[in-house]
Amino acid sequence: MLDEKGDLTLESVIKIVSLINNYKPYLVVSFPNIFYRISELIYKHSLKLTYYPKCMDLSADFLFTCQYNFIKSIFKNCDIRLSYGTIEFGQIAQQIPNKMFDYIVFDDICYVENHKNNLVITNFLFTTQPIIRYLTDDCGKVEYNDNKIIIKNLIGKNKFNDISNLNYVNIDNLINNFENLNIIINFRINLDTNIIYIIVIDETFNNQITKYFNTIYNKDTNKFQIKIEVCNKIKCSTIDKYNRKNTPIINEFNFIK
Repeated sequence: MLDEKGDLTLESVIKIVSLINNYKPYLVVSFPNIFYRISELIYKHSLKLTYYPKCMDLSADFLFTCQYNFIKSIFKNCDIRLSYGTIEFGQIAQQIPNKMFDYIVFDDICYVENHKNNLVITNFLFTTQPIIRYLTDDCGKVEYNDNKIIIKNLIGKNKFNDISNLNYVNIDNLINNFENLNIIINFRINLDTNIIYIIVIDETFNNQITKYFNTIYNKDTNKFQIKIEVCNKIKCSTIDKYNRKNTPIINEFNFIK
């Protein structure tokens, strides 16, 4: 359930934790950012997980490495994999273990190639109405290694992929390069207000984090305001809304009717 702001309610997260504890599912399938938010609320409210699923399949939107690691810190010993697919084809690839944005393609059911930086997909399953060389808007580099099809730096759709500081993978590298890696758990940019939101679990390093990202995003001009939000036992608000697709660039895919 969602509240009036589009956030998950505590009641719904308590129910999800109860279902996991009581039904003990081997596999959980969900959307990445929803399970990230579930993890935040479990952390904030000290909800008790007495059982951890063996596997988790997350697909349909983008996660930073820090978000992924935060989910793993809550769902301990769970094999969490990101998967990739489209509405037209269903799931066709899965994250390679220990490779955040690299996926191995199920090449027995499809063939994937590149047109510029976009993925082109041919599915082998549709024999009566085949879709051949279907150009998606998803970004990733296709490589062919040992007779396997690998998609590297697969991030899905990103309108700002060609802008260095707004490219998802580049942002992920910036976060990972910060020396106190486990402090930051999420990162959002609002281009309407020019505010960068950085979510942390420890405010000890706020000054260092602000200085670090200021040197990157405000090197030539003071365009962006760096705003650090904390997720702890007292406060853990969210900028995202969970009735829609979430990306690191807030409102990136809003459509005006």
